[in-house]
Amino acid sequence: MVFYRIEGVAENIMGIESLGSERSRDEVREAARHLGIKADAFNLKQKDKAFIFLAEILESIVTMGVIMISEQDLRVVVDRFLGSMGITLREITYEETTFSNLKSMLFLAERRDFVSDEDEILRKLGLTALCERISFDEELIEEASKNDVYQAAEKLISNEDVFCELDRIYQGKKGKRQIMGHPVHYILLSDHRKTAEEKSRVIMQALYANSRLRIKRVSMLELRVGRRGPAKRSYEALYKSSLGGAVQIMMFPTGDEEETDGFASVQREYIEAISEVIRKYRYQVLTIFCLPAESRSGYKLLREYLDQMTFIEMAEASVSRERALAYLKTIAGKHGVRVNASLKKMLVQDDGYYAGDLIRIFDTWYDAKLKRELYPQYSEMEIYGKKGKTREAKGLAYDELMEMEGIDEAKKLIKMAVECRKAQKVFAAAGMGEERFSMHMVFTGNPGTAKTTVARLFARSLKENGLVDSGVFIEAGRGDLVGKYVGWTAKNIQGKFKEATGGVLFIDEAYSLLDGRSGSFGDEAINTIVQEMENHRESVIVIFAGYPDRMEEFLERNPGLRSRIAFHVPFPDYDAPQLTNIAGFTARKMGLNLSEDARDKLGGMFETARKNKNFGNGRYVRNVLEKARMKQMTRILEMGYEAVSSQEVNLIRACDIEVPETEAAETIRFGFCS
Repeated sequence: MVFYRIEGVAENIMGIESLGSERSRDEVREAARHLGIKADAFNLKQKDKAFIFLAEILESIVTMGVIMISEQDLRVVVDRFLGSMGITLREITYEETTFSNLKSMLFLAERRDFVSDEDEILRKLGLTALCERISFDEELIEEASKNDVYQAAEKLISNEDVFCELDRIYQGKKGKRQIMGHPVHYILLSDHRKTAEEKSRVIMQALYANSRLRIKRVSMLELRVGRRGPAKRSYEALYKSSLGGAVQIMMFPTGDEEETDGFASVQREYIEAISEVIRKYRYQVLTIFCLPAESRSGYKLLREYLDQMTFIEMAEASVSRERALAYLKTIAGKHGVRVNASLKKMLVQDDGYYAGDLIRIFDTWYDAKLKRELYPQYSEMEIYGKKGKTREAKGLAYDELMEMEGIDEAKKLIKMAVECRKAQKVFAAAGMGEERFSMHMVFTGNPGTAKTTVARLFARSLKENGLVDSGVFIEAGRGDLVGKYVGWTAKNIQGKFKEATGGVLFIDEAYSLLDGRSGSFGDEAINTIVQEMENHRESVIVIFAGYPDRMEEFLERNPGLRSRIAFHVPFPDYDAPQLTNIAGFTARKMGLNLSEDARDKLGGMFETARKNKNFGNGRYVRNVLEKARMKQMTRILEMGYEAVSSQEVNLIRACDIEVPETEAAETIRFGFCS
């Protein structure tokens, strides 16, 4: 639907003399009712294609409201309406408007007796539910040239995802403004809601300019903690009224709210209720979701409920200090101030800045400037609620890490490390100090205790939280670091640090660098690593991993090494129940389910296998399941075709499980033996 406000100067209105100021109130009302009856007769002939009503006649100025339901020529329909009413207008203006403004015109029309019942009109048009239990804002897309759109995207520090999509939009053929269907919808990820809103406007300006949106009106929904979600019919009415347009859904916590369980449940309630409507109208109504970049819980819900739709995900771009300064100058210009030395000093890094970070930096600086220079009487006042709190770590990788079985101590220390890194960034941005302490780590544990998996998820968590630039994970061993000839080792190590810039360098079985001889290539390797750890203190996190006792020997080899390690993360062996849960999780990732008898059998196997001195923990679980899968496939092939169901194909039974031959080894005996 498209809503319009039409206005013009009357040259002639049949019966207009009855509306003159010299007439009585009853005569004026009777004349208005007569015009209303004519309007009803015209609308009846439209057969739900359009609805037009007189809102007000003030002296010679006539105001009308129009609801275009189907694709028609607006001017032709309005001319027919005016002709049927006996009205001649000049200087007519046509202006698209919002539902809120249209409803105000209907209210005015009822007061002026041009319509008999505003609510009845909304009911017939299917718009009543928009007034019940649903709160939404509206705005109209501002028309812009291609050059203006690209410049706006540049000012928002947009990444390549945004520019690539703008290129795709402008590649389309221009023609009649008619919607054929939306091939994609959008998910905008940002640390700052205003940045997401402005980026959404840029995308919609491009779509409207290229006839991908038929109407300018955008309906904007907001999730609110503590507010009961609208009924499905309200969403249905919203999307029906937005045919040819767009709906923007904001999924940001408001104020100082965190993404608590309460907010997560509200997200699920909203998405569950609206997802069916989104799918139903996905070709007629564009949907744009705006989510916080640092928390992907809402994104997981979208993947769960809207998995049949195609979404283009657009995250924030990370920029250099030079571009960050240019962005701050743009923001400062909007406030009528200039960037000074104190604001420049708050940019403590060479790169890695996001739009949300820069807005927070500017707000902190501008707040202090107002109190210090313009209104010193408020200089002692603190920002309300500011207690130096930092937001908890979020993200898909972080969620996956926290869901892992066991490794409780590891999860606790990794959580601390991520939050420490975040605190460093927040404090630096607020001008509260530039010191950054070491983030290097040692992971100690037996094989199969998830050391490498946790390191990878840690690197991804840092990236998802905007705490590192690349989030790259580089794994290296002795063969990658120690060279065959003098001088090669240092060059190899320097190369690995360069590869790991902006992420994590994971050195597995680090003690293998030792070769028992002082002054050897091994010592050269360790000395170079220590030096590079210092040189790349700001840009690379090093994680050493290996057996607990041998890692202790490794740390003792170089006096400067231990002092540079901030976190010592233990990975104990799993017990039998934990291994059984890991088996269930691993099976699900393989698309399989475990029967109850299979879980019982696995529990007994794991209890026995743990006593093996060469026990492989998670690796053992994986080997057992891979062999069970092969045996299960053989068993199914031997079954009759009619006996095989989809459930059976995905089910591992106890009879499929055997001890892997590669794990058969001497069992450690406890107690006395002869």
